[in-house]
Amino acid sequence: MTESNRYKRLRVFTAAFSMIVAGIWWILALFSRSYHYLIISFPIGNYLSMDISLWNIWASSDCNPTIFNGRLNFDFCRWVISNIDGNSIGEVMRFLCLRGYGLTSEESNCTTFSNLYTASAAMISSIIIIVVLLISAPTWLLVLYFRGSKKKIRPIVLTQLLLASAVSLLSLFLYTSIGGFQAEFNGFGHSIKTNRLSSLFFNSSTLNSGFYISIAASALTIFLIPWISYIIKNIESEEFDSTTYVSALKQTYYNYRLEDEIAETERLIHKLRTGPII
Repeated sequence: MTESNRYKRLRVFTAAFSMIVAGIWWILALFSRSYHYLIISFPIGNYLSMDISLWNIWASSDCNPTIFNGRLNFDFCRWVISNIDGNSIGEVMRFLCLRGYGLTSEESNCTTFSNLYTASAAMISSIIIIVVLLISAPTWLLVLYFRGSKKKIRPIVLTQLLLASAVSLLSLFLYTSIGGFQAEFNGFGHSIKTNRLSSLFFNSSTLNSGFYISIAASALTIFLIPWISYIIKNIESEEFDSTTYVSALKQTYYNYRLEDEIAETERLIHKLRTGPII
């Protein structure tokens, strides 16, 4: 396989792979938006379903508490608020877990919730890396093109695009592994109850910011990578560079002036042969 064919397949794989990852990411984000902040996979007490996100318990004073036996339990809400020190949904979940409100109160099974904030920071960091790579790739393409270093365009730009795709996949796994796509199948009808913890990992001042960031990353992945691949293809098909193009212009101008000089010389010779020059 020639080097040209190898890079051609690599570009096709990058664009296709990124589109697939972006599509899956967009679907997950769509579900996150649809289910809002509903947490069902964390039963409390007598299968108490949190009809609000525990996010709202600490993030605002407008406490719309859980439904306990069909009644609003304001005391439970105030009790949680008064005992939580920190701004992490993970701390809230761990606090309830350690006090026996979850499926188990063992310490080892409660530490996961305290690490959710760290996971959210990793998620945001990976998204930033993706955006930086997708922006720097066309920047390097333009810089290398105008410097005449076309042979460096393919390895540098395509490496950045592949890294962006790889980080996208890692972010997708992170998104799903920390609670973003857990499902419970109950009964004959396979009623799906989705736990949307991942949509709660971001700053409380921006609701569903994970959804919007996912949409932005998806748009960059879908539209930018094929565009860059198309530009690289056009650059590789060019048979001249800026130096040869300028030389061709100079030669054309020189030939044009030379033709004028030859025509003038022939006119003078003709006059000399036919008679005096007036």
